Amino acid sequence: MTVSALILAVAATIVGSIFTLYTSARISRENGRTAARLVYGELIRNSASVAFYLRVGSWPQVQLDTPVWNQRGEAIAKIRRVDAFNTIYKGYAALEALAFLAKEGAQLGDERERILSDEVAVLRDAIRVAGTTARISDEEITANLAPFDTDRPRPARSMPFQLHTSTPFIPTAILRHVADRGTAPEQESARRTIETAPAEPATTTPPLRRIVYDAQHSQNQEPATVLRREGDPPAGDQAADEIYDSIGQVHDFLWRVYELDLQNYTGPDTMAVVHFGEKFSNMFWTGTRLVVGDGDGGRLFNRFSASLDALAHELFHAVLQADTKLQFQHQAGALTEAVCDVFGVLAKQYILGQPENWLMGEGLLVHAKALRSIAAPGTAYDTAEMGSDPQVGHMRDYVRTTDDNGGIHINSGIPAHAFYRLATSVGEHAWDPAGRIWLAAVRDKRLRPTSGFATFAGATVAAARELCGDDGPEVAAVTESWETVGVRVPKTALAGAAAQ
Repeated sequence: MTVSALILAVAATIVGSIFTLYTSARISRENGRTAARLVYGELIRNSASVAFYLRVGSWPQVQLDTPVWNQRGEAIAKIRRVDAFNTIYKGYAALEALAFLAKEGAQLGDERERILSDEVAVLRDAIRVAGTTARISDEEITANLAPFDTDRPRPARSMPFQLHTSTPFIPTAILRHVADRGTAPEQESARRTIETAPAEPATTTPPLRRIVYDAQHSQNQEPATVLRREGDPPAGDQAADEIYDSIGQVHDFLWRVYELDLQNYTGPDTMAVVHFGEKFSNMFWTGTRLVVGDGDGGRLFNRFSASLDALAHELFHAVLQADTKLQFQHQAGALTEAVCDVFGVLAKQYILGQPENWLMGEGLLVHAKALRSIAAPGTAYDTAEMGSDPQVGHMRDYVRTTDDNGGIHINSGIPAHAFYRLATSVGEHAWDPAGRIWLAAVRDKRLRPTSGFATFAGATVAAARELCGDDGPEVAAVTESWETVGVRVPKTALAGAAAQ
């Protein structure tokens, strides 16, 4: 080998080594940032319990969990200096300390408030460092820290309705009896009282007619075999009984909170088909019935009948197909998915008593916590088998694609996250007033088949004005929630000129 050839060979080896080191470092940084993104989402999710405690004074009945940090914390240490790792670690410790303070802190006396303030400050630092490492925008980080701002005045509830409304002290039945059988003056007084008294709210949930069919692992969406009908005892089939019970719970939620009768939207019978297909890992609403697969035996997907929020999501498609004509593509389709995600999660929060839980499709994925996160879009999963959660939560990241009907499941994170912003800034529960505002917007007659995010944003502002009054704090909160995700509210809505 000549000297020049030897020099070239040595140079090529050095360049190759440098390139390998560079590539390894770049991959390490990318893995670290992915880890930071997931840790950031986990901190936000767990911190919802802290925000709830700071607002209402009691700790929700949930357990803090840290699987992402346990698995990915080391990756963050590799791309950042050690103090960043320590700051995030201390944030997780602060979460545990805050949970303890909420439950056992009374015995600390005057020291309790000081320690509480210190631990919240540590948690805030951890969230900011994790977000910076993950390259989350300062605007979004600040918005996620807002629920911990205990000095911020809480908006007064100006809704003209309450979840629990008192009834007249004297039952109407007694007054009717007096109106029929009392003396003339007594009858007149009773009739006047009945006519002027507020109507007693309906407390009985309308009847439901459920039928659960067995597809017997075929792909027949209209099988003849019935596993359970309305009023039947448990069938002994796990999927059939889970679906039957969950439909009843969702029906009860929609009626008690919004006076929506699910039966009016699902047809003469509310029908579900279980054991659809062979290892079918999905569920869907056909327009007339719910079709549910069993998953793949626990390799990647668990049985779909066990997912309450996914079932509620699919049932709300029945409501949307009746109340709107939104096309299932592009922004209109993403909006449809967002609304169904929102009311699916609200049903779960209400039924399970988990007002801080913002995960959609929770428990469906074997190796991840959920399919989507309304609180932190794009952080629900990251596995070797499924890849990383592609959902976005801001218009600057809007994905334009021909796949997935124009990216409806990816871009749905934008309006869904706007709802999260609204719900966490007004009211004690997300289902009221935030849920009621969004439900009123769904029924806005201005919505067209191709309506996008901005039009729906205007409808939510109009709904807030109608339900809460022009000067209600909810109106400003609705507007701010859309601005936070990069959606511009139409000027007509901001001016209060929204016509029905």
